[in-house]
Amino acid sequence: MPEESERHFRDLVDLLPQPVFEHDAKGIFTFVNRCAFDTFGYSAEDVRKGKSCLEMIVLADRERAEANIGKVLRGQGQAGNEYLLLRGDGSTFPGIVHSSPIISEGRVVGSRGIVVDLTGIRHAEERLLLLEKVIEEAPDGIQIIDLEGRIIFSNKAVEGIYGFTPEEFRGRHVDDLNRDPSFAGAVILPAIRETGQWEGELEVRHKDGHTFHIWLNTSLVRTAEGKVAAMVGIIKDLTERKRAEEELRRSEELYRTVVENTGTGIAIVEEDTTFSFVNAEFSKITGFSREELLNRPFPIDMICEADREKVRKYHRRRREDPASAPDSYEIDLIAGDGQRRNVYIIVSMIPGRKESLVSMMDMTEKVRSERDLRESEKELTRAYGELERQNLELRKLDRMKDTLIRDVSHELKTPVAKHAMQLEILKPMAREHKLSDEERRALVVMEESIKRQESVIRNLLDLSRLEGGVREYRREPVRLDELLRRVLSDYSYATEIHGIEVEVEAETVTIRSDAEMLWHLFSNLVNNAVKFQREGVRGKITVAIFTKDGEAGVEVRDNGIGMAGEEIPKAFSRFYQRSTAREGSGVGLTICRMIAEGLGGGIRLESDGSGKGTSAIVTLPLTEGPTDRRGADAGGS
Repeated sequence: MPEESERHFRDLVDLLPQPVFEHDAKGIFTFVNRCAFDTFGYSAEDVRKGKSCLEMIVLADRERAEANIGKVLRGQGQAGNEYLLLRGDGSTFPGIVHSSPIISEGRVVGSRGIVVDLTGIRHAEERLLLLEKVIEEAPDGIQIIDLEGRIIFSNKAVEGIYGFTPEEFRGRHVDDLNRDPSFAGAVILPAIRETGQWEGELEVRHKDGHTFHIWLNTSLVRTAEGKVAAMVGIIKDLTERKRAEEELRRSEELYRTVVENTGTGIAIVEEDTTFSFVNAEFSKITGFSREELLNRPFPIDMICEADREKVRKYHRRRREDPASAPDSYEIDLIAGDGQRRNVYIIVSMIPGRKESLVSMMDMTEKVRSERDLRESEKELTRAYGELERQNLELRKLDRMKDTLIRDVSHELKTPVAKHAMQLEILKPMAREHKLSDEERRALVVMEESIKRQESVIRNLLDLSRLEGGVREYRREPVRLDELLRRVLSDYSYATEIHGIEVEVEAETVTIRSDAEMLWHLFSNLVNNAVKFQREGVRGKITVAIFTKDGEAGVEVRDNGIGMAGEEIPKAFSRFYQRSTAREGSGVGLTICRMIAEGLGGGIRLESDGSGKGTSAIVTLPLTEGPTDRRGADAGGS
């Protein structure tokens, strides 16, 4: 009888749509149902050979699973535990395992349980999260309103349009936001209830009190059963469109004003030589009124006989091939008052059409313009000569400055090196004698001061060599991640004493480049990140490596003092320092830019403003960049 009950039980369990299992105290399966075979891809023979339940769990979760199984076998209650489960073909899926102890003759002999496949739930959650993200990040405002007209949900775009946060919106009636507080209740909501939607322009209030126009498209939201659950509104801010319409109106007015008051005769000539437009100046030059010119064939007898055939020929050619006729020429006119006038004409075809635009000027104006132009050219020639002379003086001063920088840097290098050597001699002596805190601080200050001087001198010499084209870039395989860790190691003492947290997000990337020059580049960037930390805030430096579009990128990011927008373009200029209170020579970023560009890449700075940290992003070609390229000009970025 018990055997028959057990068979009946196992037959029922085989029909269940979820994996069901039993295992002994060693974790070896003693029973699994048919769904378990289908889910995990194992055969009954695999189970008979002694398959362990831990083999169904990925390595990363096995230690936790073994601990949970131990609790069950000790008779402790266990809620469902989530693991990443492993199929026989090596594929994985998320699942929850519910298990309870098997008790026989008063002792726990194993465990039984079920497995719930979470794949569908996870996919549904991912789809839901994606939908939420799409709605939240949509460029148009999206609001969900209950059937009474109260706001349930608003996305970020709505906040950008109205100025209210989603929390401030929640529970408010839509009438509160309209300039006419009765409009929604009187027009929009009844229309939605009747037709299911409403669309139109609406004047609303911003949080700061000003009013503006939106385009609202709202409709009912129904459940899967067809029941009306809420309303959704799509909101477009019409401020820019209204501004554009106003600008277009002003542009049209400006166009009309300019055309009518330009001092140049303007006309549009149709293919059949009729005038479709003339301005007042054109009428004035020709001596004919607009009524006498518009919508009538060109009065050919207005042109002197010697020029008539030329005008006809150019008009015909221009419509066959605009390039075959000159776009400017001179002709003589006989004006309506009978006077002869020399005029200069500029003609161009209106793109995509057969009409031509004609501009006409009296020769008197042209002659005056030519005379003024000749005078301007003379003045420009004189100014150019003076500018060239000043440039020669500036280049001479620049060479003198560069020579001075090199000479001074070399002169400073020797005494600083002597000081560094003397300090190294003092360090062992200091360790042998017990020094007071003040004496130890003095040694630390001396060492940091010498290092700063060495850094300034090295940067000045590097700048001099790069500008002089002395240093040629080598091309060899360089592991960017290893090089950056070496740079950070060089600054480990500085980051430790200042309590700066260092984080590295580095994938393995190898490029063909110059390791030594890259070390100089990233040392300067890390040094800046250490130097420009904020007082009273624990510093953090993050170094990240990434690859994109055939380039390797390195970002050195800090949470320091940051930069205002107007400072960023100046930062790469030689000797630029945002404050004289900051130590350094002001050439570090200049060197970084020259090295990055010399290696075929680039560098840029990003900051959200003062007090919000700075990111320096360096891009380098993954393959070999330009060869034998020397340092670029050290001007601003």
